[in-house]
Amino acid sequence: MKKKTIQKLIDRYEDGKTTLREEARLRAYFGRDNLVVPKEWEIYRALFRYETKERGGRRKLPIWSVWTAVAACGALALALTFGHSSEPDNYAVINGHVITNKKVVEKEAEDALMMVQTNDRETFDALGTMTE
Repeated sequence: MKKKTIQKLIDRYEDGKTTLREEARLRAYFGRDNLVVPKEWEIYRALFRYETKERGGRRKLPIWSVWTAVAACGALALALTFGHSSEPDNYAVINGHVITNKKVVEKEAEDALMMVQTNDRETFDALGTMTE
């Protein structure tokens, strides 16, 4: 698939507008072995490979865990985006509360990511790059 097509599907996925078929296309694309993706897509590669692995195993991946991972990625993205600014109006919303403390936001995001961490030896290096 072309980069433009994948980016369009990622955007639809983030907006919650993908069909099951479109999500299957994303899983198939990111699930390929030895796939080299742009740095900004590494987190999606890790997410879809994890989901595919769980679906192929003893149980299907519950939708709440996917949304938890997406929410954690969003919270971490907010923390990284707004955390580098010195403006006082930067914040993240966690459980309906406005949080301005960068350390608290990062801790919450890391905790959420740990909830969807795999127990296998397979590592998802893309998840680690988000805190750099």
